Amino acid sequence: MHLYSNKSTKLLTKIEKEAKMSTNQRKDNKSRENGDQISRRDFLKFAGIGLSAGASLSMGINPQSLFAAEQLAKEQILKVATLSGDIVLPMDPMFAYWEAPWLHFIYNGLLRMKPGDEGLDKLESDLATEYSLSDDHTVYTFKLRKGVKFHRGYGECTIEDLLFTFDRLKNDPQSTRKKEYENIDKLEATDDYTLRVHLKKPNYYYIRTLMAYISSYVVSKKAILDLGEKFKYSPVGTGPFWVKEYKSKDRVVFRRHEEYFRGQPIIKQIDWLFMPNLSSRMMAMESGAIHMARAVRSGDLVKRLRSKGVICDGYPGQGGWVHLNLFDDIFKDARVRQALFYATDRKAIAEYYGPVAIPLWGYIPPNFEGAKEYPNRYLYNPEKAKQLLKEAGYPNGFTFSTDSTQDSMRGDVIEILQNQWKKVGVNMKLNVLEHAAYLHKVRKGAMPVMAQPGIKPDIDSFLSTYFYGPSCYKEPTALLNLSCFGKAIPGADDLIEEARVTFDREKRVALYAKIQDKLMEAVPAIPVYNFIDHEARQPYIELGYDFKVVFNYFYRITEKTRILKS
Repeated sequence: MHLYSNKSTKLLTKIEKEAKMSTNQRKDNKSRENGDQISRRDFLKFAGIGLSAGASLSMGINPQSLFAAEQLAKEQILKVATLSGDIVLPMDPMFAYWEAPWLHFIYNGLLRMKPGDEGLDKLESDLATEYSLSDDHTVYTFKLRKGVKFHRGYGECTIEDLLFTFDRLKNDPQSTRKKEYENIDKLEATDDYTLRVHLKKPNYYYIRTLMAYISSYVVSKKAILDLGEKFKYSPVGTGPFWVKEYKSKDRVVFRRHEEYFRGQPIIKQIDWLFMPNLSSRMMAMESGAIHMARAVRSGDLVKRLRSKGVICDGYPGQGGWVHLNLFDDIFKDARVRQALFYATDRKAIAEYYGPVAIPLWGYIPPNFEGAKEYPNRYLYNPEKAKQLLKEAGYPNGFTFSTDSTQDSMRGDVIEILQNQWKKVGVNMKLNVLEHAAYLHKVRKGAMPVMAQPGIKPDIDSFLSTYFYGPSCYKEPTALLNLSCFGKAIPGADDLIEEARVTFDREKRVALYAKIQDKLMEAVPAIPVYNFIDHEARQPYIELGYDFKVVFNYFYRITEKTRILKS
């Protein structure tokens, strides 16, 4: 199941080769497209240029071998700085609408993606030791691992917990991803350690809905019934760490799970620190006050940290869109949306971020199967934008207000667009919110224009999250369809659903091409950039695996992760 294209693997191999070149060789061999515009090759190469000796994972060298003779640090307390000012989601996975980076600390699923090299074609056993799929693609059979213990004395994970978890995800009115689980026809325990999941209809991507991803983490039935609402911030799972303490707007403290089935974690405690100010996070990394930092999102910052010996691990595939609310009185007119697309200079935005970004020429990042690019559509043309605005009844433009955030992937691009759109008479007034508050408001769809980046393991996940009607913010099954494309403009949902049940690759890709053509005509969002996101860690932090790509917006902290003596 090649859903995350091997194009990425080949390009990252180039990164490793280029990283070993001298500076002069890189300069001689560097090719640029469109003058100073960075090329896709150079964009992906950036994960490996200018590396410090500590950034060995990006060069294909395992740092564990470099530190094999070193002793562990006496204190195994890992300090992590995150960009949010508070927990955005409850810690109960039933409420998750994106892959929160701490979910895997707390929980396990039936299967998991290989840490550090994630993809739906690289699944590993987790709570299930094995699984099979019937010939008609409608029955999954999972064998439950024996002896797995829940946190805080809640006993062994049993078949009852599996049945309870998936029944709850399907039937609880509060279940965020309820729509996905409606395809489950029946849950069946054939014995104490065998679960069968019967589907109403086949789905090429359905293993994603059953594995450890977003909502499908197994919870303790007894803990849910005992704790009720308290479970949201005092959860119980089987993962390598459990929640000892949550202090709103300060931190979450995770302690290691002494009875974790893969072995007792080396890290004793994780302090998950809310640090929304980017400068504070970077200064804390440079001073060594923290061990890891989320979201290093500019080329200059990556170079700066690497020059200080900090490892910055980059991974491609994060798309960035500016969503336009199709139920807004102004933006419901397709001519207005198309005008703003023409008024958007994607090359200039990519240049602002430096070598960590290139323009996104379609609605899906190009390293995913089925992605289609439109390099000649909606090229920057202010005069064309003005003409469309005039046709829509706005010869002098218009003024509107929206919210933004301090996060650079969202806030910076909105500020750039504020200046670009002003040139065609569109004045966007901004109210900058703290990041967690912004995300809460985004979830309610309370803005006419919203910047939202994302990375997913496959094309269906992108489309289902951002452009599928039932994911519209107005629906009880809302995810992050902030434009409400599919609900406001019908037609694409049928194609998305047809593609899911199409197992012939050529036919499936053709369906996705039609969907993307519809998106390009309707413009429910403006695709802006394809981003290499970076996470930062001190050179004496061993992950316990080679880092290539993740879909949870951060490192996987596992039982093997450890702090070495610095």
